[in-house]
Amino acid sequence: VNYTMNEPMFRIHVPFGVAYGSDKTIVAKAGLEAAKNVEVTYDDGAKRRPQVWLTGFGDSSLNFELIVWVVNKKGLHATPGSWKALYVWEIETALEKYGIVIPFPQRDLHLKSGFVTT
Repeated sequence: VNYTMNEPMFRIHVPFGVAYGSDKTIVAKAGLEAAKNVEVTYDDGAKRRPQVWLTGFGDSSLNFELIVWVVNKKGLHATPGSWKALYVWEIETALEKYGIVIPFPQRDLHLKSGFVTT
């Protein structure tokens, strides 16, 4: 059920990943700061407020989501993808500010040395 269909407000999820070993409290702080820096973020201080969730363990990252309510104050015609792009920009900026690394995929190779005799 789409409860927000007739409202100028809707909720979006913005996934992002950080390096293993990152301080989760700082990651959450950076995510909330990013949300605050986007003009269309709605925050009623209760049920409809920005949140950062740790959603899983990826191959190379701790996976988070920024969950935000967006209110289209100016009646702008934009897609959820374009709103999401604003948040991704601000998340990257905030993570960089706090020294949180966005990891690249990594693979470990274990090479055996020596010769096989027959």
